[in-house]
Amino acid sequence: FEIKPLMFLGIAGIILFTFGYGTIQAGIPIFATQFLELSPKWLGIIFGVNTISIVVFQPLVMRILEKYSKYTALISIGVIWAISWLFVGVSPYLPMLAAGIAMCLGQLVFAFGEMIWSPILPSVVNQLAPEHLRGRYNAAGANAWQISLIAGPTIAGTLLGAGAHWYWLGGLIAGLLVISVAASRLKLPDRPAQNMTR
Repeated sequence: FEIKPLMFLGIAGIILFTFGYGTIQAGIPIFATQFLELSPKWLGIIFGVNTISIVVFQPLVMRILEKYSKYTALISIGVIWAISWLFVGVSPYLPMLAAGIAMCLGQLVFAFGEMIWSPILPSVVNQLAPEHLRGRYNAAGANAWQISLIAGPTIAGTLLGAGAHWYWLGGLIAGLLVISVAASRLKLPDRPAQNMTR
């Protein structure tokens, strides 16, 4: 039973999704409206930028991914999402309009991370998995996603509710960068993978 790759996959997935995607739905609305005092109308614009970016740029990102290894793509996800949170971090220092634009730019950058993980992570999961454990590995990946959707809002709500938004942002950025470094040490076995981008 090859437990180490499975453990790494589960832990890395939980951290990546919790500090990246899991905190978006709860964290961004609270931060934008309560800390930046933006109108709730901005939330539609902010999340709209994310959605439109994916629709427009996904084909381009898929073509770019064909030129890079899965290692590079996997490492880049945490880095890209960390950069997206930096835009959130600088927004309190900007005038209100500029702060709203910074939040939109953060979601634009975040969308590129989403466009990479969507095709890459299933490929990595299936290449890590020995044939007889493929179901367990895919279940671990699915569990990481579900856990992050619980943990992300919990962390965001707790820290933002306590006024500790700098701890929240700092933790998100640090966690994503740490997981990118950890992903750089991941070694994929030489076996066929399913759900490959090419």
